[in-house]
Amino acid sequence: MGQPRLPGAFRRTLKQRAATSFRIDIHTTIKHTTIKSLQMPTIRTLILLVIAAATWSVAPNASAQLGSKDSIRCESKDTRRETCDTPWPGQTRLTRQLSATDCVQGRTWGATAGKVWVEKGCRAEFAPLYAGKEVKCESSDGRR
Repeated sequence: MGQPRLPGAFRRTLKQRAATSFRIDIHTTIKHTTIKSLQMPTIRTLILLVIAAATWSVAPNASAQLGSKDSIRCESKDTRRETCDTPWPGQTRLTRQLSATDCVQGRTWGATAGKVWVEKGCRAEFAPLYAGKEVKCESSDGRR
């Protein structure tokens, strides 16, 4: 013998409830799956962006490298102007040109107190103008 037959109205109500419940379950599952699948890459992406931004803001703008204790290398990339910090406060001289492009003071390189700038493809090593030369000024008898 088969299952007992339910009245038609009751059968339709059960089918509707089951269909509605099934739709809600699928929607909830899809919604949560989508959110979960988006959350991890989004969180990873945000973390990587924060790390990249922190690195970029800390890294020097130009490619200045300490050659020896008294010289730096400053390079113009893609002919753009770059500014490099110098560890000395005084005047600067070009000690060695590294690029095929001429480095001409006032045109493709220059310096201000504590900085050197290069542009138009100039790449070179720079040092203090008066490196290792000490000037001593003193009075032994209290006069000028």
